[in-house]
Amino acid sequence: MAGERNLQKLQQAGAELKELIVFGGGAMVQSLELGKKLMEQHNLRFCRVCPAPGIKFSQVLPGLATLGASVLEEFIRKSEPTTIAIGTGRTIRACVRELKSQDMSQHRIASLVGNLKHDGSASAFDSVMAMADKINAERFYLPGPVFTNSREELRKLLKQPIYRNILNISGTADVAFVAIAGIDLDAPTLVDCFITEVEARELLKQGAVGEILCNFFNVEGKLIDHELNDRNTSVKLKNQTYFSYNLHLRWKHQTPIIECRTPWVVAQRPRHR
Repeated sequence: MAGERNLQKLQQAGAELKELIVFGGGAMVQSLELGKKLMEQHNLRFCRVCPAPGIKFSQVLPGLATLGASVLEEFIRKSEPTTIAIGTGRTIRACVRELKSQDMSQHRIASLVGNLKHDGSASAFDSVMAMADKINAERFYLPGPVFTNSREELRKLLKQPIYRNILNISGTADVAFVAIAGIDLDAPTLVDCFITEVEARELLKQGAVGEILCNFFNVEGKLIDHELNDRNTSVKLKNQTYFSYNLHLRWKHQTPIIECRTPWVVAQRPRHR
């Protein structure tokens, strides 16, 4: 029954999702059944539902990290050179932490989003360097803040050759791993000081329910008309179905993000504006 209720909530999630990892309550058999139903209903190429003993993040993360790492390993084991683009945050970092140390120097790891705060300090949950160290891969680190102070500052940043080169590498990656997070006054973007409480309240007032690569969207999956989205330095997402995305999704019980439609974040190749 729990699996059925979660399936009901997910029916409004982007029907174009191609690769998805979620967590839910219930036993492993129920999770497998739910994953199969989601694949059939939404024409997914890949879907895994990770059982969890509760809805607290500390209860969800261990299983999600193990499962996410196993999917990462499928690409790491490839003998042909592969460019893997990854986001940042607690979930992605936990997946990387579960990886086995190995020498796979034929691969490249690239950033999808910056990692610096306004004061110049870096997030503790960056994953590019950690993953590249784990597998001895070449790394391409996006050398900038998550948000610039102004649109003009963003335009200047985008003119920098090094920055454009990394955006190009991330934008032509073979696979990308990102996480979706909800928006509230306990949101990671606020807790980690990438945005202020005033900005978080503004986003909530404008109907924001979640973010991906620090791009804030509403229940319909549309970007919020807020200046943060205009000052975001991450690789932008554009509909191109030949790009493979793995979404690591977690949610709180009855959070609106479950019912949002996110057609702009799925099965796409990222590209900056």
